[in-house]
Amino acid sequence: MIQIKGQYTLDDFTKAQRLHARQGAAASGSPILLVIVIGLFYLSLLLLVLLGRLQWTYLLAPLAILLIFLLFQYLYRPYLLRRAFNRQKDLSTPFEWELSESGLSVSNPDGNALIPWNDFEKWAEGKEMILLYHSHNTFRMIPKRLFNAESDLQYLREQLTLNNVPDAGKVVKRVPFSRYLVYIILLIAIAAMLYLNLRSAPR
Repeated sequence: MIQIKGQYTLDDFTKAQRLHARQGAAASGSPILLVIVIGLFYLSLLLLVLLGRLQWTYLLAPLAILLIFLLFQYLYRPYLLRRAFNRQKDLSTPFEWELSESGLSVSNPDGNALIPWNDFEKWAEGKEMILLYHSHNTFRMIPKRLFNAESDLQYLREQLTLNNVPDAGKVVKRVPFSRYLVYIILLIAIAAMLYLNLRSAPR
């Protein structure tokens, strides 16, 4: 039995959301493949500009999209997370946990509850955070900083394993066929654009 006392911080909330987002990205398809497709599209535009088939201003559109993405990722998204954390007052209240063979016992100013291990759908582990999923999108954050020793953390892993709670990192994730279909269509569109432009080039 392991007893833990603690309180969530904005940093915990941010790391948990980041780990959850990685689980979603892995389940929806390889982001590397998407980066490759976008890179090929940009190189195609660059080639057409160098051949004089397009004006150089066409290169600004992908850069503008990249700039918008960076602004969202590093400015607007942190703002949204901070606002969500501040609005959920229960996240900043102190709590006490008890990890036992029966499950996870949670105590806070609002009451007490025992959650059996097999009530969790899956779990995910990152460098500084563990997520216990109640469903596909709802989870309980378990910051590793709250554990006094590695053996306590290992106890949690063992209980999850003994109760057949799937490790999200070891579950084979099938990428939807529709995701691959989008990539294929994009590649065909890039090839068609290059072919039509080069074919119509003056000789």
